Amino acid sequence: MNNEFSSLIMEDIQTIYYNQFGITFQWKRGDLAQINKIQLVFRKTGLLLTKDEVAEFYHQIQLAIEHSHKCQCCPKNKQEKSFLLNTPQENLSFAMTREELSQIRDLVHGTLFQLDLDDFLGDIAVGYKE
Repeated sequence: MNNEFSSLIMEDIQTIYYNQFGITFQWKRGDLAQINKIQLVFRKTGLLLTKDEVAEFYHQIQLAIEHSHKCQCCPKNKQEKSFLLNTPQENLSFAMTREELSQIRDLVHGTLFQLDLDDFLGDIAVGYKE
């Protein structure tokens, strides 16, 4: 990706959170339905979700991690085994290793934290102006 293309993309998005596994952002331009959603990009995959769907996805990640820890069929240090991660999209699931589950948990948790912090600071700013 050249720098000109990269800078154009960065002008069109508002980064929410990122880690080595992926990035979450909101589009600055586009139709209202797209602007009000969170774009979650990881492993060459993009999900466009509402904040409630991101919270539901986090819940599904937690369930998958709990299941991975209960799995007696593999030693704890074996990372090759995949676990099924359901998404808020009814017909879409991902197979992920424990390490990938940990990384996506950080990505989604960091996103929810940042969104809640932004809401909180926005409420304070509105209260301050009144």
